[in-house]
Amino acid sequence: MSTAGQPLDSILGALLNLQQRIAGTTTLEEFHYSLVNETVYLAPYRQAVLWRADPNGRVEALSGIPLPDQETPFVRWISAICNHLQTNTDPVSIQSKDLPPSLGEAWDEWLPRHALWLPIALSGEAGRPLGGLLLAREEPWSEGEKVLFSQLLLTSAPVWWGLRARRSFWRRLREGLPGRGRLLLVALVLLLSWLPVRQSVVAPAEVIPRDPVLVRAPLEGVVDEFHVTPNQVVSAGQALFSLDARKLSNRLAVTRTELEVARAEYRQAVQTALRNPRDATRQALLKGRMEQKGADLEFLRQQVERVRVTASRDGVAVFGDANDWLGRPVAIGEKILMLADPAKVELEIYLPVADALSFPKGAPIELFGAAEPGRRFRAVLRYSSYRAELLPDGILAYRLKADFPPGEPLPALGVRGAARILGEEVSLWYYLLRRPLAMARRVTGM
Repeated sequence: MSTAGQPLDSILGALLNLQQRIAGTTTLEEFHYSLVNETVYLAPYRQAVLWRADPNGRVEALSGIPLPDQETPFVRWISAICNHLQTNTDPVSIQSKDLPPSLGEAWDEWLPRHALWLPIALSGEAGRPLGGLLLAREEPWSEGEKVLFSQLLLTSAPVWWGLRARRSFWRRLREGLPGRGRLLLVALVLLLSWLPVRQSVVAPAEVIPRDPVLVRAPLEGVVDEFHVTPNQVVSAGQALFSLDARKLSNRLAVTRTELEVARAEYRQAVQTALRNPRDATRQALLKGRMEQKGADLEFLRQQVERVRVTASRDGVAVFGDANDWLGRPVAIGEKILMLADPAKVELEIYLPVADALSFPKGAPIELFGAAEPGRRFRAVLRYSSYRAELLPDGILAYRLKADFPPGEPLPALGVRGAARILGEEVSLWYYLLRRPLAMARRVTGM
């Protein structure tokens, strides 16, 4: 079966359409598919093989198979045949008798009787072909079909060369190197894997006050009013917040009345003690009751004075939104806010357990603020917790604290960002495989 019976305009139309189709391919996979499957519109065949010339040779595509397996017997056998035929720079018809006995004896098992070898090369580089197209069928190939396919591959060669040039560097390097070159590449990679690199971990961090004064609730009550705003600079003695004093005021008024009654009863007993012996015995009891009410009144006066909480030193008032506290009952000693010195700050870091490394005391740290990611602040690790804590977002992390070196600019209080902690030097292969090895160990338990 050949193209001899087909009209000339039909053959030329199929050739032009196929050339246009191949010229518009954008990937190697699309080019391979078109060359081994769609060329059947020019002349019928049963099997097509696209072979690429390189130091080892490679079957790129087979008709009807998306991705050939390079280790199958047929692919290895057909690759050997193409490697043998690559010395032919012109289209040539091939039969089993034209091949060495070691290759031709398996011909009837794998291919039809007649095959056509079509070299693919750039113009002016016929001696260095890009590869070749092998077509096989039961009928002999005519000279017209050879010319037709040669014209198609003449325009397809630049497309194939351009698509191959766009592949990744490492793939071209791997496929283009001979066996010795690959060994040298492997040796180079092994040598580079032992290069020392410094471990580092990035974790969320916040600038917090160092040695702040905790302002606690002086007594049990309800927060009534805040006299300062968050992050406001305050001076010693300035009012910070007040608790609701109405309950204490009512108790103070009642106790004051009870004290007056106790005093009146005691004076009456003193006046009548000379005439009535019974009043003389009650005099000591009433005096004790009067003194107890006086002590209660003094205690309540002190409690009322403590309702209004003032700053014990200069600093910055650090707390959340005041509306979250207003009307909220608090217990004695409950922390309400902090007084911080802007010149005394430290860095607090929460290091997730999955990223945890063993960092020595004094390890260098770099802070990059979220508002100013281009600015860097240096710090030194001072403390690392031995036990991980569960954060509000459900992540288990270690708490680390670091100091900022003296003489360097300090970040503002409350700045959040990312801290980069630098560890010890390790080999490059350990740096790259530490996480996969840790994951494998957790999964396997080894």
